[in-house]
Amino acid sequence: MTNCPNNEYCPPGTGASKINYCPSGTYAPYTNSKSLDDCIPCPYGFYCLSGQDPADCPKGYYCPKGTRLATEFPCPSGFYIDTLNAKVKGECKPCSIGFYCPDGTPAPIPCPAGTYNDLDNTAKECQTCPAGKYCPQGTTVPLKCAPGMYSSAGA
Repeated sequence: MTNCPNNEYCPPGTGASKINYCPSGTYAPYTNSKSLDDCIPCPYGFYCLSGQDPADCPKGYYCPKGTRLATEFPCPSGFYIDTLNAKVKGECKPCSIGFYCPDGTPAPIPCPAGTYNDLDNTAKECQTCPAGKYCPQGTTVPLKCAPGMYSSAGA
């Protein structure tokens, strides 16, 4: 006779080929679990794949109790999270002007040259720099071309 391993449960009469894994979003941190009821919800700040121990919630995501996948709960566009093991959506931080933050962003991304962002925490992408202006990387407000100079959109 062998003990039923962690993160699995073995109802009475279970054979070696019939071991049941705790479903995603749950785990069993002990041996000899006898039923699905012995699988407990994954803790806050972690996710649990079927039959595995809790894993750190990655940067850019938050993991409420019972999270099944690493990428189940991304910080929404316009927000980011730069730490592991975030527990709730409220830990997502607003993106700054001059940057953009698509869903699941671990850190604000500077607007590339030719684009800008003058909006706080609403940008999942940067806007194209208008004609007659230019925008270096990280621009918050498009700059006017010098007298005698011109530019196309995206300069």
